[in-house]
Amino acid sequence: MPLTLLHHDAPFHALAVWRMDEPTDKLMTLAALTPQEEKHYQAIKLEKRRREWLVARLLLKQLLPEAVVLNHTNGKPYIAGGPFISFSHSDHFAALITASVPCGVDIQRPDQKIARIHSKFILEEDMANAPADEQSRLRWITIVWSAKEAIFKCFGEHVHFATDIRMHPFIPEDSRLRADYHGVHGTQSFFLEVRRMDDYYFALTPALNTPQL
Repeated sequence: MPLTLLHHDAPFHALAVWRMDEPTDKLMTLAALTPQEEKHYQAIKLEKRRREWLVARLLLKQLLPEAVVLNHTNGKPYIAGGPFISFSHSDHFAALITASVPCGVDIQRPDQKIARIHSKFILEEDMANAPADEQSRLRWITIVWSAKEAIFKCFGEHVHFATDIRMHPFIPEDSRLRADYHGVHGTQSFFLEVRRMDDYYFALTPALNTPQL
């Protein structure tokens, strides 16, 4: 089955990951959309976005079958009266996290494109913590980006990645990270978990309470 449930204590606190291997028509069958959901689906023009939307609904129905997703004006998804949620998509994976506090999840695959723009989200002084080895350095940069993206999703807007979020020193093999945020939303420390599946890194906050599977 394409669903890989890594941790389940729904609704507070859960992480589910789906490997998007199926054709779109199979996803449609599995999703069993309501008429309202079908209308929303038909309004999505890009095939890639359609698949991502379908898998997001499949993940949500696995963890919170009765939930209805709404969106704040900044686009951040939420469930009225329910837990906090966060979605992320990549080429082959989709993930959903639920939590009792604002949460975020992000999926990234190491890519030189991310490394080339690292100055947009990492201060030069923080790059001193990066490994010297080229491959390890790329993985480190990817994890920083994914961690900061997960933290951004907790707020949904007005976060400057480079200056507002500062990572504590870590190595790419670490599964637990810490970051400090200081910006327009106040001051806060974040504890994150990093998981790896195939060549992809999953960063989520808050960290789950169980050992990595």
